[in-house]
Amino acid sequence: MSTSPFSLTPLTYKISLPPSSLSNIPLNLTLNLNKSLLTYDKRLNGILVSYKDMSFKNNLPYGKIINENPYINFTVSLTGLIFSPEVGSTLTCTINKISSGHVGVLIYGCFNGSCLKKELEGWEYEEEGWRKGERRVEEGEE
Repeated sequence: MSTSPFSLTPLTYKISLPPSSLSNIPLNLTLNLNKSLLTYDKRLNGILVSYKDMSFKNNLPYGKIINENPYINFTVSLTGLIFSPEVGSTLTCTINKISSGHVGVLIYGCFNGSCLKKELEGWEYEEEGWRKGERRVEEGEE
């Protein structure tokens, strides 16, 4: 049985804001954190897809200034939805590109992936798709 490549995970982030951001700290923390969305993060071994329940760590709604650095450092807690499939996982995807060198897919309607020609052993390329015996795959197919 396959497990989901998505998991809800409690996370802690340290975010530094310039003094100009202090007029609306929650908004600026959110804008800063949003830069991490849909990008691979080695610390998470996956991709932060979304998050919820952001709060100040230990309910301390203030930041720290370290040495002479003008940035104010905040620590926030949140629950993150992480996309981190394991090798051998079965993923739901739609074929969105076919060429003689690869098959491109859109995984869960969000992430691009591809299967290179060398990984399509036993398959033959035809103008409209790839074929293995009677089985054919074409653009738009799940």
